[in-house]
This record gives sequence, structure tokens and C-alpha cells, in this order.
Amino acid sequence: MPEFTAYPTHTPAWVDVASDDVAASVSFYSGMFGWAAPATADAAGYRLLTLRERVVAGIRPRVAGETRPVWTVGLAVAELGGECERVLAAGGSVVAPSLDAAGAGRLAVVRDPEGAPFGLWQAGALPGVELANEPGTWCWNEVLSGDLDAAIAFYGGLFGWNAERMPREDAVYYELRPAERAVTGLMPVADRWATPMAPHWVVYFVVESCDAAVARAEALGGEVLAPAVDVPVGRFAILADPAGAMFAVVQFAPA
Repeated sequence: MPEFTAYPTHTPAWVDVASDDVAASVSFYSGMFGWAAPATADAAGYRLLTLRERVVAGIRPRVAGETRPVWTVGLAVAELGGECERVLAAGGSVVAPSLDAAGAGRLAVVRDPEGAPFGLWQAGALPGVELANEPGTWCWNEVLSGDLDAAIAFYGGLFGWNAERMPREDAVYYELRPAERAVTGLMPVADRWATPMAPHWVVYFVVESCDAAVARAEALGGEVLAPAVDVPVGRFAILADPAGAMFAVVQFAPA
């Protein structure tokens, strides 16, 4: 069982979605991935989402400065204040310096110099999500950038990540890694979208059937942004929930 009890500093540890209607988002993602929301929202409106009684994500109200509902990847840090200062010094910006995630931890929402939002996660009761890399849970993320060299310099300087270009014929693709394990992908935003889109992070969730997940998202009121296609690792699609928050689903090929 892919359970997690600790996350190295400056590696992805948390995912949550900002919503204008938390109850509606709970309903969508419960239908989409079989998640439960066992407790009512805390005073700030934050909900923790679980699968088999393990926390897999959060849902929170959208905060001032977030222009639209969006999924956020939170990178593990020891202390939010100093890390937010480092983001500012590196040319990024801070949207929300400290959001309480229902006692699980605290999240700062920041942006890289191109405006792509991501998070900084300071653990509380939980080190991060407790379950990942299996159907119905988060498994991967990518940065889609308009300036790959600038993104490599920003994230590398801030978190010590090295960039390794992958041998792919279909796209320019890098893996960013602090050591031997990749923590996120990086690719040009123009390679993923036929129409112009701002730089952003994409969150991936494992599904047993990509085509079934696409149909389920549409039935629940979501939107297909990029239809299911076969890729070297399996089959994936990019979707949006009814509020417009984008996410990807991937069905991995048999080992």
C-alpha cells in the first residue's frame, strides 16, 4: 500500500483544490475518485478528503489573489515565513502566506516569476497526503512554462533541483530532481495546448481506466480539456471540474 509518513524538504507533499463552492467540489470529487469528506469544514471552510480513511487531498475556498479555481501542489518546507521570503527574493510572489488546512498543516500559495501558482506546505498533524500513487490518488505533477530556462533557474535556485532533459520525440520535456528521484516534470506550455494558456502546474491522479474517468467527469458536470490519448507510460487525459479547476488523469500501462 503506497502510504506516506514523511516527505523530504522541497519535494511535493500536498495537493488541494481552491473552490468557489466547497460542497459542490466535494460532491464532484467524491463521484470522480470515490473520496470521502468525513468531517464538516473547519472555520476557514477547509475540508480534508480521504480514501480508505487516509487523507489524499484537500478542498478549500478560493482566496483573494487566486484568479480562478485551481489545483495547488504543496512542497514540503520547515517554516512558511522564511520560504515565502525566499520566493520573493527569487522573483516570485506570494498570494496567501499561511492557510490552515484543518489542522493537517499550513499552506502558503505563491507564484513563480511567470505567474504559475504553487504551494509551500508546513506539516502539522500530517506530513502531507497519506496515500498516493494508486487509483484514486495523486501521482505526479508538471510545470508548464513559457520560458523553460527561466523556470529551471527559478526552481533550481530556490529548491536545489537539477533539470534533466528526457529522450522524448513528441515533446520537449524535463524532469526536475533534487537528487536521483524526479519530483516534477517541466515542459513548454505551448506544447500541451492548441490555444494560448498562462503558465501553470498540472496535478495528475491515477485511474484504473482513463476512458471511464473521462466519461465519469463529463457525467458529473466536468469538462474534457484534452481527450484521452496513449503515451509511453499508458493513457491520459486533461479534465476540469465544474468550477474550471484543471487536473489530469492517467491510466498506467501494465508493468
